[in-house]
Amino acid sequence: AQKKGVDSDSLDSDDDDVINLQDQLSSGSSSTVEFDVEARDDLEQEGQEQRDRTRRILTLGLTDSTDSDDDDDENEGRLMQEDSQVEAQAEQDTDRILGKPNPSPTFNLRNYIQIHSDVNSKRRKLQNSFYASIPVVQRLNVNYKLEGHEGCVNSLHFNSSGSKIASGSDDLMIIIWDWANNKKITTFPTGHRENVFQSKFLPGDLLITSCSRDGQVRLAELCPAGSLRETRKLAQHRQAVHKLALVENNYVVLSAGEDAQILMVDTREQKTDKLLLLKNDKDKKIPIYSIHTNPANQNQFCTAGREPYIRVFDRRNLSTSDPQEVVKFCPVSLRNNTNSQRAYVTCAVFSYDGSEVLGSYSDEDIYLFNMGDTQNTEHSKQYSGHKNSATVKGVNFFGPHSEYVVSGSDCGNVFFWSKDTESIVNISKGDENGVVNVLEPHPTMPILATSGLDEEVKIWFPNLPIKDDENYDETKRNYMKKTIKKNLMDRLQPTDDADSIYGHLLYQLWTNLRRVDQRRTGAGGEGGAAGGARGGRDADRGGDSSDQDDDDDDP
Repeated sequence: AQKKGVDSDSLDSDDDDVINLQDQLSSGSSSTVEFDVEARDDLEQEGQEQRDRTRRILTLGLTDSTDSDDDDDENEGRLMQEDSQVEAQAEQDTDRILGKPNPSPTFNLRNYIQIHSDVNSKRRKLQNSFYASIPVVQRLNVNYKLEGHEGCVNSLHFNSSGSKIASGSDDLMIIIWDWANNKKITTFPTGHRENVFQSKFLPGDLLITSCSRDGQVRLAELCPAGSLRETRKLAQHRQAVHKLALVENNYVVLSAGEDAQILMVDTREQKTDKLLLLKNDKDKKIPIYSIHTNPANQNQFCTAGREPYIRVFDRRNLSTSDPQEVVKFCPVSLRNNTNSQRAYVTCAVFSYDGSEVLGSYSDEDIYLFNMGDTQNTEHSKQYSGHKNSATVKGVNFFGPHSEYVVSGSDCGNVFFWSKDTESIVNISKGDENGVVNVLEPHPTMPILATSGLDEEVKIWFPNLPIKDDENYDETKRNYMKKTIKKNLMDRLQPTDDADSIYGHLLYQLWTNLRRVDQRRTGAGGEGGAAGGARGGRDADRGGDSSDQDDDDDDP
């Protein structure tokens, strides 16, 4: 659809409707997260008013003064017509999204009784059947928060057993949580000098690797008691590193950076290899935002970055002078897009068995591709309704067999789609500041951890109270419809940004400035985040003095 202006009054009306519907849904449930959109809406309204004024000024400047009144009326009429067309298009797309069929049930009482009679041999089947059931996903909501960071939480990772979770933040700290008991196990400075973007457990849970905006890949070693023994640098990129991947029994780390480099580090030998320099068909370097390994084939990994293609590589074929991908995926509609600079992939992941690849596109939808059909690289499924513009968002599968797709949104909600039918199963609030970036499913249970621009980690349980109110389903559907419609209309608005790749940095800067201002006005809150950052830098200088000498060297 062609992008056009949207009247700020209609947007305000939509916002009020969404908030009112959210209040109705959350009544009687103490576990629902409240969402404050006032500050963000003020910015959106001011920006829309400025664009409308600019358009009128430019138009008036091209007309004669004698015709200005008539032209004003003509321009106002044209703008109103364009606004109504945008709203009609958004209304039509919303009905199409909500009209997709629901998935078939996978869990019922008869199956439960049959499996429960032989629980020793069929325990996993019972657990998976429950995990993948529709009511479980529909009842997922934020149960409680893990509080302890003093900055945006950018990374989450469960250990292999699912008993612990590691979180990394803009405060340069990593916290290990006993999430089930809402308790910190340990907190330590990473040694990074800028925002921590990823943190992952290695086998044994005493080694944790991390990456950051400073381009470093670091390894922290913990004592069995939980205290930090040391942290050291494993590799250095020339630009920011957003994601890490683990291979070879999780002892080998793959790092992908905005410098287009993919490095491989064996933590057992402290050896770093340059695996790949990613370039497009025009021999131009491609900044990489995401890397993920195939769980069914540890030699394969997929990349996502500042291009519309998701590329799958095999490590065994990268030793040649001209390494080629196994396959690259991109929706046909985005390959020849005239606005291609905006069509880039913020995150890509494999399904549980490596048979499918999921990619989330900025200012676009989420697309699913089939790894089994390398000749036809067109998407097999498309998931719509959310908004991915303000930040570099993650996307993930949910369910033991990747039955669902889950993603955050700029509206502060978390969206759950059925993978097979593309229908939206659940929409639930996930971030008070308006953006959910990270989604980490538990390895064996229907538990979800999320984070975003807030300073907390949210833990989701499928325990939303069942209500007998006959109007509840209608209220829920109206809330979903209002939310989807507003997201679609926001995407149709014109923007003055020539390049939205780094728009999330401005958004995070604004959020952090507001957070610092709130701390300064609060009692005893002054300088909290800065102190954490200073602690991380001091640890870096004291724990690894060699870092200053070789930060600019190639690994």
